[in-house]
This record gives sequence, structure tokens and C-alpha cells, in this order.
Amino acid sequence: YGIPHFNVIMNVPNYETPKKNCYLREKFDISESCKIYVIPGLLSLGRDLENIIETFTTNKNMYMHHLVLMGYGPMVNKIKFTANTNDNIHFHEAVPEYSLVETVSSADYGIVGSQALSLSYNFAMPNKLFTYLMAEIPIICADLPEMGGFTKKFGIGNTYTPEDSSSLFEAIRNINSSDRSVYVRKLQECKKIINWEAEEKKIYEIYSNK
Repeated sequence: YGIPHFNVIMNVPNYETPKKNCYLREKFDISESCKIYVIPGLLSLGRDLENIIETFTTNKNMYMHHLVLMGYGPMVNKIKFTANTNDNIHFHEAVPEYSLVETVSSADYGIVGSQALSLSYNFAMPNKLFTYLMAEIPIICADLPEMGGFTKKFGIGNTYTPEDSSSLFEAIRNINSSDRSVYVRKLQECKKIINWEAEEKKIYEIYSNK
């Protein structure tokens, strides 16, 4: 558009330190020996959910990996059916915003799925990415320009090729073979600079310089 200078303000949550808990593990009676992956938000097409669910249900090596889909939307009935027929798939109703970070923090990992269906999807930075950041759970993210680039830049998780089950499985395998505490430490460092309090200061600076 020929704009010589512009500022980017990210829609990120307030800084929050989660209270560690076992909510999801206890609610769905998931063994301590199993890993829990969570996806909150709108459950609809375009978020690579079909591929993610297929990876968890058809790969024989995923039986100790549990996926919790938490939210609302047009895919809810399909997800409920899948949860009823697969021991490692679980559906949870959407939770209030004020309890989202704490609820999500009871999972081991967060998944950010997406498909490059349009420029908007291709360059998206989903809210769940920053929810995981505040919840301090390592991220498995679709390798799209912005979300994938952010995840790799700060070293807070692994990326995978959207719509590719083998790529997602490899990302899950690799993150589980890594030292989780390293990811958590990087998440803690990252959220000190990526939070609404920091973005708010940018807004004040922009207007004060007008």
C-alpha cells in the first residue's frame, strides 16, 4: 500500500502464570503413563482437524497419546462420535476465557493445526498459540509462515506439514524424545516479552509520538 512505516500490535493475552493441575487427566481418567494433547477453540474445517484426528486414531503407535478437543462448532458431533469409538480421543465443552489457560495447562502439549486455504489462514497467528504460551505447554504447530516461524524462532515446540499425517507423527515423536523442561524454560522466557502488557506499551508509545 506504499506505507513507509507501520507498527504491528499482536492480539496476545495478559501475562499469566498457570496453577499446575491434573484436570484433564482426572476428568478423562487418563493414565500417568500417557501424554495429553489439547486443541481448544472453534472446531471446524480449515484447522487440519481431520488429519490430526486421523493421526491419533489410525497410527498404532499413538495409543498412549490422548487428544482432547475442547470447544464448539460444526465438527462437534463428528468429534463426539469419534470420541465414543476411540479410547484416546476426548471431547470437552468450551470453557470460559478466564479459566482457559489453567485448563489447558493440565495437558502436556498443545496442537495448532491449520491449512493454507487462503492468505488469512496462511498468515494466521491463532489465539491458541498464545494460550499455550501462557499455559507453558510445548507446541506442535502447522508449519505455516507466521505461526510456524514464531514457534521455531523462540524454540517453543515443533512444526509439521499440514494435511500430512506422517509429518505430524514425526513432530509428536520428536517432541516426546526431547527434554520437555527445555521447551518449558523457553516458553517462560518467551512469554515475558510476548504478552498484552508489552503490546499495550507499544500502543502508548505510538500515540505519544503523534
